[in-house]
Amino acid sequence: MKLSINPISNFNIKNISFAKNAKKCGFDALYGDGGKDTFSRSKKINPIWIIPEISDIASHSKDSVINSYIDSLSVKNADEALLLLNAVNSADEKYTPLRWSAYKGKNGFSPYGIFDAYLNAKCNSSVSDIVKNGHIPGEVANTLYDKDLDSANYLINDIKTNVKYDSLKEYCENYPESPVSDYLYENYYLKNIVKDNPRTSFSAVMKCKELNKKHGTKIFLSSYLDSVYDTLTFINREFDLWKEAGGSNVVYPKVIDFSLADPMWYDNEAAYGSSRAMASSDDTCLYFSLQDPRIVQYSLRHEMSHINRVDKGKWSIHDKASKDETLKYEIFNNKKYFEEFLNGGIDKTHIDYAYNNVGEFVAVASEGDMNKYSDEFKELLVKMGMPKWQLNLKQNDYFGD
Repeated sequence: MKLSINPISNFNIKNISFAKNAKKCGFDALYGDGGKDTFSRSKKINPIWIIPEISDIASHSKDSVINSYIDSLSVKNADEALLLLNAVNSADEKYTPLRWSAYKGKNGFSPYGIFDAYLNAKCNSSVSDIVKNGHIPGEVANTLYDKDLDSANYLINDIKTNVKYDSLKEYCENYPESPVSDYLYENYYLKNIVKDNPRTSFSAVMKCKELNKKHGTKIFLSSYLDSVYDTLTFINREFDLWKEAGGSNVVYPKVIDFSLADPMWYDNEAAYGSSRAMASSDDTCLYFSLQDPRIVQYSLRHEMSHINRVDKGKWSIHDKASKDETLKYEIFNNKKYFEEFLNGGIDKTHIDYAYNNVGEFVAVASEGDMNKYSDEFKELLVKMGMPKWQLNLKQNDYFGD
């Protein structure tokens, strides 16, 4: 997930009416001169507050911790300041930051443009239609992973949650080293989610807090909460095994997002060789199609392998077999090492997925028991980008055999 608010560009402090924007921010009251003493004010106020995009919304935030941090930033950090203010104010329901998306549907600019665009293309519908009518069009509802879900209610709730917390998610992912990232997550998300959904247990909130403290991973829950504690405990156990194998070398996701309101969960072309993706990852974030132990147990190690894979340039993740490269040709076209996957305990129906590209080959292999692989196969996995220390990764027995 990349930064999706419109960046602030071509800013020049000389072109800004200092008094006008200072007054809009409320600084006239702070200094008591009605915004007239431009010279003395300019020595006292960080120019970042005077940028129009920021001054438009700065007065909504009353949090001294957040405001003090923004005051420490320079003008070159204006995009971070804008995203942070949007995160705080939308989580507090002060306003909806409509700058999120350039997509304009039939109902105007959408605060959840990606999913709105998908609904419009798929069934000439929109998020507002679903929220208003309490009904999901059949073209989308029929593709939900679990047919037993009360799909309309869960999806509608997750759409509303995304509108409230998407800027906060983006901030945590794009600025994980920020000194206010944990503060933002704990005070504007974890403290609110029980109020947002009374079914959220205190134990689940504490487990989210524990995962963030131990591994720097911020979990954003779906409104589908069945077995949520088991799901979070499994993640915690899995991360502990990775730490045991790789120590400080392990890359953990900055964010894990369980939202149902993502087009990739309803797109039949979303994954190689599968009708739908159950999980996905980028460099800093993991996404799961359902907040369910079965999905996480099946997918977590696979996605963790993607973000921990090294030397991607040598054997590109999109580099399929080439007749000019004999080894790759033998592996991918002739499905060499198929028996190795079987020996590692990988289901026969899943092994074909490994032969889509090098990245999937490594990720599928990582799901198996490393002790059952031959030395030749292990050496190949390392050559393909699996960190050598990952060969020490033990099986996660939280759910038993």
